[in-house]
Amino acid sequence: MSIMTNSLECISASFNRRPIEEMLHHPVKTWMCALVCTLAMMSLEGTAGELGGEKTNAMEEELAQAKLILVRAQDAADHLLYMAQQEASQIKNESNTDSIPDQNSKTKTISPLIVKNEVVAVELQSATIEEITNALMPIGWRVMVDVTDQRILARRFQFVTTKPRDQALAMFVKTVGLNYQYFFDLLDEKGDPVPLLVISEDMTR
Repeated sequence: MSIMTNSLECISASFNRRPIEEMLHHPVKTWMCALVCTLAMMSLEGTAGELGGEKTNAMEEELAQAKLILVRAQDAADHLLYMAQQEASQIKNESNTDSIPDQNSKTKTISPLIVKNEVVAVELQSATIEEITNALMPIGWRVMVDVTDQRILARRFQFVTTKPRDQALAMFVKTVGLNYQYFFDLLDEKGDPVPLLVISEDMTR
């Protein structure tokens, strides 16, 4: 009897020190609390049955407190389980959406990080600036070479790379004295992405 009473006092003190929201972050403690409360209630109810008419008010209050703690622990555990199920369902839905391409339109979202860091393998012989930059960019990208110097436009290069796209672009474009800029958010009249890469003259030179 004294052991179960002490257990209930410890559990009660724990709940008094911590709001129920904090218990949501400790599922193991929550289930352990529910188990201990259940055992304590069984012990108290059994003892009360043995005492019969001699059951004291203190025991009734202790039993009521044990039931209240058990209800709160069960509610916390149920809420935690519900949150976990909702999160798992959301992750599954997002994963399915990302893995199924839209056959009727281009990719709805463009990740700058993926575009810039994707490793490309390009090998060209005697190619112009526009040809090289077109070869470096993903399918669906447009390239605009905004350069007035016809000598640069007419030059041809031997180009080989197996580096991330942005690194390959920077090494090539800067070498010939030009700049480049991505435009990820351009859309056509249907709302589909029409991204653009602009090659321009370096005005700081």
